[in-house]
Amino acid sequence: MKILGICGSLQRTSGNLMLLNHADSCTPPDVEFVLFDGIRELPHFNPDIDREGTPESVTRWRRALTDSDAVLIASPEYGFSLPGVLKNGIDWVIGSGELEGKVVAITAAVPAPERGRRGLQALRDTLSAVRATIVGGEPIAKGPEFGRYVAELVRSLVAEAANRWMSDIVIRPALQSERSSLEALQWRASLANSGDRDSLLTNPDAIALPVGQIADGHVLVAQRDGVMIGFAAVLPRPDGDAELDALFVEPRLWKRGVGRLLVEHCADVARGRASRILHVIGNPHAERFYLACAFKATGAVETRFGVGLAMQRGL
Repeated sequence: MKILGICGSLQRTSGNLMLLNHADSCTPPDVEFVLFDGIRELPHFNPDIDREGTPESVTRWRRALTDSDAVLIASPEYGFSLPGVLKNGIDWVIGSGELEGKVVAITAAVPAPERGRRGLQALRDTLSAVRATIVGGEPIAKGPEFGRYVAELVRSLVAEAANRWMSDIVIRPALQSERSSLEALQWRASLANSGDRDSLLTNPDAIALPVGQIADGHVLVAQRDGVMIGFAAVLPRPDGDAELDALFVEPRLWKRGVGRLLVEHCADVARGRASRILHVIGNPHAERFYLACAFKATGAVETRFGVGLAMQRGL
């Protein structure tokens, strides 16, 4: 996940810039925080400029927004409103749509709790033009609780952005024509994990997704914006239970909930088949993940890759 930080003040020693730097320091390790300082370089908004040739500063601004999953704006109040430079930046993307529907946290670093509220309300009203989902909206007063409130705002923003991102994922049966793409995804995920790499290089033939599993509808693909981002296979067992036989997610999207979403979908499929238990032979390095998905360890099993964890989850 990427959060774009925007400061509404151009001052070098702005309290709002300090707030954004603190936000950067308390983002989770799997979240990238990028501070964008380019709104100071934008020309005054004029649709004629866009028609004649979009300036590079505008292109950079639009690209930064497009590449972000969420936005954090910290802005002072000027004249009972938001700063002109920030309003100008938003004007440049209302028509082009880069802020449309974005998750945006807004706040202001203030000397006292009652300050900055009219500026934040003006900012909220302006962002309504792009139907942004607003997180927060309260000023944060400087003092002993400043860091805690900033951290809480970052957590809320990350949670809302994650929920929004996950809501766009579709899980569907795999197609026969996707077999090679699924195997390539499995290669990428396995090679990116130090716990799998050596075993895979020793047994390269392990990356072979059975055609029958796809034909029988046992392989499920997670897709977002038309792009395959992960897959799982859930197989019926002779005893009536179900087996989670494969689970792979694009490495760049690890720790974003895709794997857990696939596990939950496989559990739903298994319930629909009247299975009572979902089994998995998990890699030891994935034990914490499976425990978090409500599996319980039942023992150890020898596999061609070494010792695996036998785990199961009641349905």
